[in-house]
Amino acid sequence: MAAKLLLFIFFIIMQLSGGVHLSAAKQMVGSTALMSEDILLAGYSTFVGLSLCFVAMPRLMRRFALSTSIIICASVLMLCNAAICFAESSIVVIVCCFLAGFFRMWACFICNSGLRPVIAAGNNWPVWFCYIYFMLDTMIQIGGFAEGYVAITSEWWYFNIAVACLQAVVIVLTLIFFRSPNVRYPDASHPDAAQTDKSAFRGFDWLGGALWAVALFCLIYICVYGGKYHWLSGWQIRTAACVAAVTIAIDVWHTRKTSNPFISLTVLRNPAILLIVAIFCAMYILLSPCHSVEHAYTAQLGYTDLQVLLLNIPVFIGATSGCVYCYLKIRRKGEWVSQPMIFTGFSALALYEVSMCLFIGAERHYFIMPLLFRGFAEAVIWVSLLTRLTKLNIPPQLLPQAISVSMLASLVIGGVITSSVMNGIYMYSLSTATLTMQQIYGVLTATAIGFLLTGALLRISLIHRRM
Repeated sequence: MAAKLLLFIFFIIMQLSGGVHLSAAKQMVGSTALMSEDILLAGYSTFVGLSLCFVAMPRLMRRFALSTSIIICASVLMLCNAAICFAESSIVVIVCCFLAGFFRMWACFICNSGLRPVIAAGNNWPVWFCYIYFMLDTMIQIGGFAEGYVAITSEWWYFNIAVACLQAVVIVLTLIFFRSPNVRYPDASHPDAAQTDKSAFRGFDWLGGALWAVALFCLIYICVYGGKYHWLSGWQIRTAACVAAVTIAIDVWHTRKTSNPFISLTVLRNPAILLIVAIFCAMYILLSPCHSVEHAYTAQLGYTDLQVLLLNIPVFIGATSGCVYCYLKIRRKGEWVSQPMIFTGFSALALYEVSMCLFIGAERHYFIMPLLFRGFAEAVIWVSLLTRLTKLNIPPQLLPQAISVSMLASLVIGGVITSSVMNGIYMYSLSTATLTMQQIYGVLTATAIGFLLTGALLRISLIHRRM
């Protein structure tokens, strides 16, 4: 029990390390030689590392013992946080953030390995994903708020140095309490509880993983720097587009030729997984206009940096409510049904859009209600779709690849690429004064109707597919 408690404390410390927290982006731009686009690309590169980690996770847990894994993760996170404080090159910052995302997710798995049998007995995946989403969202909000507050009141890099020191404490405690190099994961029933397997990475598709990472970085680069370099008018964007196209073509050819690809074509062609990817993309496409309105009107209402930071609190409360709702739903019904839960999530997003229509131009505290709806909806949809992955008819060894594809669709394709393009189009319309207030109301209302129609169509489609 003491070991599990210590691992939980390690988990909290390691999740505070996110490389670059976007809440401190303004202060970082002012105190470093980096541009705002460099900070955004560094922050988004964390998502790429986090998503790609799932594919390698089973092999990592077979290859390294518990104490070795903790020391590796804590060491890399400590070096990344320290390097970001003193780096003057954007490439160094981006690489450090990518590594921080990868090893942060590895630390999440190894520190929670002993809690899964306790929290989700009998592979109760809905309960387990409720816990994981709640903990990750909690640590993201706490880490972002802490670094943002430190950046506003003093210097942003103080937080990174503090996190690096905490990682050093984790290393010392691991050497003291997990002295044996063969100490395995607390879940003795897990197949990874055996001795380390030095051949775990034999046949692993390193080239495929590198091709995926390069293609995603090029796509994110295009979205982040497109406005600065005037899209295809700039040679930088044309070069990135050509590299992305060539990399994707090579990746597809390599996947077809290799016997053990990084992400199998079986996963990429699965209709249920493609539907989940489409749901995530549709959600973020429809969310983009309202996000743009949020940013525009917080500036118009005179929000300070601290007040903008405090807006994350209602989002966190809404996400917590969504996780509690999913947990109570499974406890009451005894089984998980995806259709009504996804429809509930999209209905909450429609309420988010409608409430934004009602409260635009109102007092500041009225923004709390829309943000509560958004946090609730995103938590319900995430838990529902990730749980759905565990019930698909795919081989167990391909499940990590399916989760990785879903995370890439949500965090990178939907959350970054799609949202960046839609926000750019919408903010350009606002800046050229082509949208009146009545037209903004119309956009938000149409988006709310789009959420309801999408939710209804998805429910019908999922029933037809027996999902």
